[in-house]
Amino acid sequence: AGDRSAWCRGQVLFAGGPETAVVGAPRLMEVVRTDAATSLTRVLETVLPSAFARSEKRQLSDGGGNPRFGAVFEEPAPEEVASGEVRTCAVVSDRPALAAAIGAALEARSITALPLDMAHGFEGAAAALRGVHESAGPVDAVVAAPAGPRRSTGSGASAAEGWAHLLAEHDGIEDALHADGAWARAVADYAGSTQRPVRLVTVVDATTAGGRSRAQAAAQLARVGAATTEGRVAAFAAGLEAPEQEVAAPAGELVAHLVGHPEASALAGSELVVGPGWLGLRSHPRPLGAVTYGGAGLPDWLDGVLREMVGADAADAPAGRAT
Repeated sequence: AGDRSAWCRGQVLFAGGPETAVVGAPRLMEVVRTDAATSLTRVLETVLPSAFARSEKRQLSDGGGNPRFGAVFEEPAPEEVASGEVRTCAVVSDRPALAAAIGAALEARSITALPLDMAHGFEGAAAALRGVHESAGPVDAVVAAPAGPRRSTGSGASAAEGWAHLLAEHDGIEDALHADGAWARAVADYAGSTQRPVRLVTVVDATTAGGRSRAQAAAQLARVGAATTEGRVAAFAAGLEAPEQEVAAPAGELVAHLVGHPEASALAGSELVVGPGWLGLRSHPRPLGAVTYGGAGLPDWLDGVLREMVGADAADAPAGRAT
């Protein structure tokens, strides 16, 4: 490694015997504005089932082929919100402002929000879910919205950048992934034991590098929700990439849509992200290209073709002029 290999910094290369593949990172495919809308519910009801769901299925944006949504930002709230079969939703969170926003958005859809304390471990999550079932009756959906780790602090440039800082922001990620997995397992077991469909929404604090890794892991976990539960669990994941006070309200509306809208299952397994003033959909990680060279020795031309696959040559070229 060195300056000659700087072009591949941040890239994921998968080497297996006589082949090497370039893996493309998730990228934004669709983004919709969430601020300054007369009714965010109207915006989500219009845009998510069409543009977002279509792009998630194809893993490709329709771009200019999307219906024009301009007027939807000025339209009033719908007289009647699309409603599915979800009537109760357990809300697991230690983030009061976010939990309140989620609860209010659920209640607006006539879905009863059942507050549930954070539980630790696989057994703790399962016991908590059984407890709310025994006290309040069947649970149709679960929202897990835990707080993320505090940002690392320090002095000077070392606290703001660098490899050490990146690693520091991943401190505790193993416990975080286990916690998310515990709720996914608890919901899967609950859906199996009760033989009923359940929706699961995992909301992750993605304001740090570790948080973004956690959000991507939650999306990967959500993608196997249906296949491993005979279709009973529809799992969703959303990363919050701005401070809670900026995104609590739109995040609450998004969660309520995923829980309550009958067509929201088309977004199960997607990687959704809430930013300051916008909501986005990211693509799945996928191979961008593969190189086969038939042996253990690396050919002299390998760097050149890999550079082209990752677009490094285009990035190094002089910028063009917009006209």
